Amino acid sequence: MLKHGGYAKGILDFSVNVNPCVTQALLMPYIERAVDEIGRYPDIQGDGLVEKIAEIENISVDHIIVGNGASDCLYTCARALKPQTVLIIEPTFTEYRRAFEIVGSHVLSLNLDLTEQKENIEEKLLHQIRKIKGDMVILCNPNNPTGGVYSEAFIEQIIKIQASHKGFVLLDASFRQFESLPTYFDEKCWNLIVLMSLTKYYGVPGLRCGYLMATKSVIIAMKVEQVPWSVNGLALEVIPRLMEDRTLVKATQEWYEAEKSKMEEALTNLSFTKPMKSHTNFICCRLSNVSAYVLNQWLLGQVSPMAIRTCEDFVGMGDDFIRIGLKDALSNDRLIRALIRYEEEAHG
Repeated sequence: MLKHGGYAKGILDFSVNVNPCVTQALLMPYIERAVDEIGRYPDIQGDGLVEKIAEIENISVDHIIVGNGASDCLYTCARALKPQTVLIIEPTFTEYRRAFEIVGSHVLSLNLDLTEQKENIEEKLLHQIRKIKGDMVILCNPNNPTGGVYSEAFIEQIIKIQASHKGFVLLDASFRQFESLPTYFDEKCWNLIVLMSLTKYYGVPGLRCGYLMATKSVIIAMKVEQVPWSVNGLALEVIPRLMEDRTLVKATQEWYEAEKSKMEEALTNLSFTKPMKSHTNFICCRLSNVSAYVLNQWLLGQVSPMAIRTCEDFVGMGDDFIRIGLKDALSNDRLIRALIRYEEEAHG
């Protein structure tokens, strides 16, 4: 990871996946009300935020831990559980591997064949999971970077297979809110761990906040490993207010439906991009007749520079894949016009 974002100011960065409906005008009243918190130590375990999450997820607070972003929760989970063998369904978010390798886990890739039908892919993956009997299986749903989702039956089967040999399932649902997809978390399911980001949908990656849902024993073990004051006071004040903002939810839904449809249509009509079916706020494309590096450099070299996410660092993907995070309508239009212009220059 450590790849997307971080471009200089002035570059329109489509490599990041953040909700553009969360504007400065929306945030400022919340931030102004929270300014006093900067002069005080925050709640050591973020109890107020935990209670808000418990209310929204309709679960007990005993099943929730909050952290400095979903990545912080991921690393704390790895330190707490230290599973011997970890299976990761890839290509996917690269921090999973890093988090568990650091604690000494033996990490194995279960590779998605992006050319096969979903039913065939899932059956092959289930066969491997049954055979290997790893201590933990990690999957992302919707998946980053492909945007695809797994079937409910597939996820339930993995949970059942893992339970049969006392293994865990870690499901990252950080991008689920754009289509109101389920987390599959159940307080009675002892071996399912669900990871959630609070900064993707709520558009505040700089505040760093995420949470994890798991059985009580896992949460207790994680709290032993967690650094005190993992969530800052500003995040603890602002994010619960964003979670209550129904106007934001409505605006996000309208934006998402319109802009995703527009971008998918534009990418389908280009001769060199083949978009994959996405269920979240980014679209992954397979390229033809151009490499991701060359295309990204061309976009960066424009009078109004732009950047996309190249995917060669994801296991199982090469320099023929890109990921585009959806932005506001005007920004998306700029990228579409640039890609059309590239096609005309390259193939005209």
